[in-house]
Amino acid sequence: MTIPFHLPPIIERELRVAARRPGTYWSRTGAAASGLAIVWFVMFAQLKFTPTALVGQTTFRLLGWIAALTVVGSVVQLASEAFAREKREDTLGLLFLTPLRPIDLVLGKLVSTSLAAIYRFVALIPLLAVPMLTGGVAAWDFVLLVVSLVNFVFLGATVGLFVSARCWDEK
Repeated sequence: MTIPFHLPPIIERELRVAARRPGTYWSRTGAAASGLAIVWFVMFAQLKFTPTALVGQTTFRLLGWIAALTVVGSVVQLASEAFAREKREDTLGLLFLTPLRPIDLVLGKLVSTSLAAIYRFVALIPLLAVPMLTGGVAAWDFVLLVVSLVNFVFLGATVGLFVSARCWDEK
């Protein structure tokens, strides 16, 4: 399969490697299943005692916080090993011998390490929209939450890459 637009070779390679990992599929499935369990538990536990609009708002806020913490935590964890692994395996110098620019290397690592977190985030987007069906949550609030979570992904990835560039170990 070819990508319909031009990417630097390191980004394309890192995307292909990350897409083939079995953990990529299972993390997306786990994120959707745990999000569905939280939505089901919170909504049905509150529907008997509180108005529907308040249930939607409460569930939306809770899911937003959980999604933000999960996305930031997972992307920082994944990105913190990007350059540290290359340093441990002594392959970072080999990457600089290639005709790639340093910005290509950094962007390649940024995209490849953020991929699994982005997959988890995409699996959670439909669950974040469920409280809109109960009322109390506007579509604009949903859009703002999704945009802010995308920003959290990039923030976490840049923090993780910074830590990875400064350390030899991902801990």
